Amino acid sequence: RALGSIGTADGAEAIENALADTPKANQLAFCEGLFRCAEILAAQGFKEIALAIYKRLNQVEGIHQVKTGAECGLKCLQK
Repeated sequence: RALGSIGTADGAEAIENALADTPKANQLAFCEGLFRCAEILAAQGFKEIALAIYKRLNQVEGIHQVKTGAECGLKCLQK
């Protein structure tokens, strides 16, 4: 989560790379970090990077609130 608060593309990439090997019990925290990155990057005008993060989050299995949040993020940025 803390890395996500920095809100950089490099930070998002580090979180994404670690997400695949993260135990299910800890995946929500990693996803929250990615959401923070996406929000900050979108606010800074890096819409394409934020969209890519939301698309990746939309593929996370087994955590319904992540999929719902990702779909919301995609819709908001695609307006």
